Amino acid sequence: TGATAAWFAAIAPVLVWYSVEGRMYSIQPAVITLAAHLLLRARDRWHWVALVIALSVSFYLHVLSPLFLPVAAVFVLTHPTLRAQWRRALAALVALTLPYMPLLIWQAPLALRGGDSGYTFAPLEHAIVTLFANWMIGLNGHRLIPGLATPNAPLLVAGAALALLVYGTGLAALTPELRTRAMRYASLSAWVLLPALLLFVISTRYPLFNPRYLLWSAPAFYVLLAAAVKLLASRQATRAVWVCGLSTLSILGLIAQWTTPIRPEIHRGAACALARLDANDGVIFQIPYGQHGLVYYARQYNRPLQAEQIIEAPFTNYGMSSEEVDTRLRTALSDRRRFWLYETE
Repeated sequence: TGATAAWFAAIAPVLVWYSVEGRMYSIQPAVITLAAHLLLRARDRWHWVALVIALSVSFYLHVLSPLFLPVAAVFVLTHPTLRAQWRRALAALVALTLPYMPLLIWQAPLALRGGDSGYTFAPLEHAIVTLFANWMIGLNGHRLIPGLATPNAPLLVAGAALALLVYGTGLAALTPELRTRAMRYASLSAWVLLPALLLFVISTRYPLFNPRYLLWSAPAFYVLLAAAVKLLASRQATRAVWVCGLSTLSILGLIAQWTTPIRPEIHRGAACALARLDANDGVIFQIPYGQHGLVYYARQYNRPLQAEQIIEAPFTNYGMSSEEVDTRLRTALSDRRRFWLYETE
């Protein structure tokens, strides 16, 4: 089961995509999976210390990482060896409040106040379907997979995956010799579903659903999928057919990501702009971190940007009024005759 799950993760289009992007959406799932591993193997105090360190790091990789804490609580409640160490588990939870406090200071008022984040509110069923489809066929795999090039493709893929998971968990619960594993499947199911449910609750006040924000639940999904395949097919040959079929979906999803555009191609946009950019031009970055991509390629093309040419869109980071934005931009642009507006999605 572990080897099959590792294989599913290795060819998962969505994990491959974010590993290439080089952002926190690749390292965050790795750190949280490490934390889960440490928790499930916890036997002495040093395991718990390492767990606290791993989760503390994850908090600062992404602000939604603390949603793993309720999942960890489910692990403790459903695994007898962890339940017996409830004092250490409680101490670890108390220790984790300290690194989380700086985040909570600004997160709590935002959640209580609510508001518009720029995201559209996603119903829970839509979130689950989107997550399962992403984890199975990637960000745009339905465009390439025969018979799935329809608006209902994510629903079909997610429905099939959910059916497999329900079958595997149900079979474990109903088969006497597998009953000891049923609680393990339940805790893994909590890792898959509980963060989505909690993010849905947060989104009722401040819409925040984005599939990549919950990418760290994908490892549990692949373990459950591998377990379901093993339970579904008792013979090794039949199991191989199932693994090959599911792998084909993922591989087609990988090909779709390689051959069809998903995001703007920064290097082409940079080449276009840098060929025309004058030393006296200013560049306004609608999302401020967009400057890093352009600066990188400016160096590659030997056309480095000067610090005074880089202008952050002030509303994005500072929430200014229209009048304040106008004043800030007039000051930043001063006597420049031309500027570029650098937008990212």
